[in-house]
Amino acid sequence: MLGIDVSKTTLACTQLLSLQQPAVWALSVPNTPTGIARLIARSAPDEPWVVEPTGRYSQPLVVQARAAGRTVLLAQPKRAKAFLASVSPHAKTDRLDSAG
Repeated sequence: MLGIDVSKTTLACTQLLSLQQPAVWALSVPNTPTGIARLIARSAPDEPWVVEPTGRYSQPLVVQARAAGRTVLLAQPKRAKAFLASVSPHAKTDRLDSAG
């Protein structure tokens, strides 16, 4: 699974094989068509992407990833925020959000 935290300028990404294992990799790419293409090239075609929708900042990511055949799951923002608040660490960073 590829968890992606979307902001205006960047996409903070974390690849997880399972919730019990540490992240396989984590990186940040620009929130641009080129950055999204880099994620498409780096992830497996059957790997689901989990994105917290942020309106106009996440829309290009979702459209481009789905056009490339990726499964994009949209996390409900309220539930995602509640889940992240319940687990450690409690720091608010994009990298931690992408893993959550």
